[in-house]
Amino acid sequence: MKNFDNNFIQRIKDSLPIEQVIGAYVPLKKKGRSFWACCPFHQEKTPSFSVSPDKGFYHCFGCNESGDIVSFVEKNG
Repeated sequence: MKNFDNNFIQRIKDSLPIEQVIGAYVPLKKKGRSFWACCPFHQEKTPSFSVSPDKGFYHCFGCNESGDIVSFVEKNG
């Protein structure tokens, strides 16, 4: 998001829960403090995609894709 300043991007991150945004694309299941799903970036049968609301990022342990709310929306449109 090169056309937006850092303050604007930070306000978006602060106002939208990452699990709510990613949950609009992928069905998430809460386990402990994280949410889990099958990764939207590669084919799999066992969920390896983790969303951490406390840290504000996602990570797939299968393909190593990771990022924050902005990078997820950029990649998934």
